[in-house]
Amino acid sequence: MKNKLETVYFLLPEIIQDLIFSIYGIYLRALRFGRIYGSNLNNLLESEWCSENEITRYQEIKFMESLRIAFDHSEFYKFWFNKHGVKLSDIKAISDIQKLPLSSKKDIRASGLSYHNNSIPKYALKKSLTSGTTGQSFTVYNTIKTSCIQWAIWGRHKKRFNISMIRDKYLMFGARVPISLNSKRIFRKDFGLNRRYLTIYKLSESNFEKYIDCINNYRYDFIAGYPSSILLLANYILQNNITLLNYPKVVITGSDALFPETKKSIAKAFRAEVTDQYGMAEGCGNFSQCELGRYHLDFEMGFPEFIDMSENPNSNIKHLVFTSLSNIAMPLIRYDTGDLVIPTNEKCNCGRKSIVVERIVGREEDYILTPEGNKIQGLNQVFEYANNIDMIQVYQENIDSIEVRYVKGLKFENQDLDRLKYELNKRIQNSMKINFIDVQNIPLTKSGKYKAVVSKINL
Repeated sequence: MKNKLETVYFLLPEIIQDLIFSIYGIYLRALRFGRIYGSNLNNLLESEWCSENEITRYQEIKFMESLRIAFDHSEFYKFWFNKHGVKLSDIKAISDIQKLPLSSKKDIRASGLSYHNNSIPKYALKKSLTSGTTGQSFTVYNTIKTSCIQWAIWGRHKKRFNISMIRDKYLMFGARVPISLNSKRIFRKDFGLNRRYLTIYKLSESNFEKYIDCINNYRYDFIAGYPSSILLLANYILQNNITLLNYPKVVITGSDALFPETKKSIAKAFRAEVTDQYGMAEGCGNFSQCELGRYHLDFEMGFPEFIDMSENPNSNIKHLVFTSLSNIAMPLIRYDTGDLVIPTNEKCNCGRKSIVVERIVGREEDYILTPEGNKIQGLNQVFEYANNIDMIQVYQENIDSIEVRYVKGLKFENQDLDRLKYELNKRIQNSMKINFIDVQNIPLTKSGKYKAVVSKINL
């Protein structure tokens, strides 16, 4: 049915497609930015300045609320806790959290059990799908209220840079814009959400001028989207010394790895500050950058744990595990996000007291396998040493070799590869052949995301 509707949609004139897209935007605007959103945002703008004691007290209360819902109203967690011999009475405070078993998307899917809050009527549950980089579909449950909390947290991040999600106009580089590949126009108008939604699948030498024209002919306040996609246009602007007629106040990135060189190139091309946030469709946790560029925990959404990697427990890179605090429609307890982070005990000079992480390193499934059977993770760290390389992807098809596909930066020199090879060999211990391949671009996944590591090895 969906395919038939899309076929009909693509046959319609572009102006009618804009109208349909805008009507849907009005619907989304009502869901995301209603009265609940405004009150949530105001509360969050106050709570981000809470003291450490206030943050702890808040999380203690919300943790026990989420845990009770999981024990009483989640079929999966009833089964999961019982399987691991845990009772609610065993957990007195958040300090007892390690008595609870870890859980993951894989565990939930394998059980075949429902995992939403079954005390909420089905008509009140909002469902959406996510697959992340795993390619496995996973239904996410929300209510209007819990969804508004998530959007308000994202709105708070933008407020730090004087951006309003309700008032300001923006350009969105996205993967879900309904544009057929043979369409001549690279964007659709969404008057409901004050945006032009640009497809990332037409970013190429033959189409870059269309994107430039869109930017020059539309008065907007900020740009949002995947950093890897925005970078393609940024490089074209820099390489051709293009001066835009309109520049954004800020560029906001997410859902993808933001490397230091990528950030510099985007900032230079668009003459704007670049800020990033980390989140997930499951809605159990979020980190967003402050004005000083540090990743702060949005403590109202989730409680994080940083778990040692079994392969290298002494590494400063840790598994990120979240327990959801705000989404009562689908409480996830000690949920392994599959992401890796570098935590820090440092405090931020911005004045916020929430937990800070140094960096979001990458996905757990992003690793290469050596002939010795070692899983090499956290390769995003290696990429930092390639100062004049815009994008890198490690591709593995054979157990004894890897391909390093790279896109040259403006000041690239061959010696840039020497440092990169050195850092890679430190991690793989010279056990594999490294083949460097100069490419024009790095293909995106079907969901429009950049993958730092692609492995075709059967595990």
